[in-house]
Amino acid sequence: MKVTKDKKMTAHFQKIIQCATISNEYGNKVDWREFGKLHQWLQKFYPTIYREFRLTEIGEAGLQFCFKADNPVKEPLMLMAHQDVVEVGDLAQWTYDPFSGELVDDCVYGRGTTDCKHLLAAEMEAVEDVFASGWRPQYDLYISLGFGEEIYRADGPDGARLLCQNLQAEGVTIGCTFDEGGSIVHGKDDTLVARIGLGEKACVNIEIYKDSAGGACQQTWIGNRLGCSG
Repeated sequence: MKVTKDKKMTAHFQKIIQCATISNEYGNKVDWREFGKLHQWLQKFYPTIYREFRLTEIGEAGLQFCFKADNPVKEPLMLMAHQDVVEVGDLAQWTYDPFSGELVDDCVYGRGTTDCKHLLAAEMEAVEDVFASGWRPQYDLYISLGFGEEIYRADGPDGARLLCQNLQAEGVTIGCTFDEGGSIVHGKDDTLVARIGLGEKACVNIEIYKDSAGGACQQTWIGNRLGCSG
């Protein structure tokens, strides 16, 4: 991923990538120490956020920051990102170690650089910068960092649901949310165009069955697999 010329932000991003926060459908197979290491870096890099926001730790590794405005005139805004990344896969296909955060030709290499620790870092850097400068919003501001976006938990509710339940328990209604989305592409006349997504993926399970007598060849489609029994 191409990075800023600001050496401090680039160094922060490299450290964030170096945390092997790999998610798994079973919590006992996750190395939660890597999430703890990431949290230590976040606290070191973004001291103003940790000082000015109330932090609620949710589940094994969820972080939900909240800044309460004195006299809010607008509905709350939420910035979201997820801390977890998918498995590395075949190491032979990696040019650089997936958790090295190697900086080569102004690019940082590693798992999570574009899905989506780049968003996590961008949000935290932006909020830290404006709050350190003295700016304060006229609305409540939330930063919600999940820890199981890449999987569906098989042993309990996932991180996003837990984060959402925490807001519900506090009676919070969010006015606008910014989360992981599409990309910025070049449009006509080389202008930049941001793709805006208004939906999110979800799990869909479909079961198809036939309870009548079978014929010479009974075919049933399940997902993308075709079964045939005579």
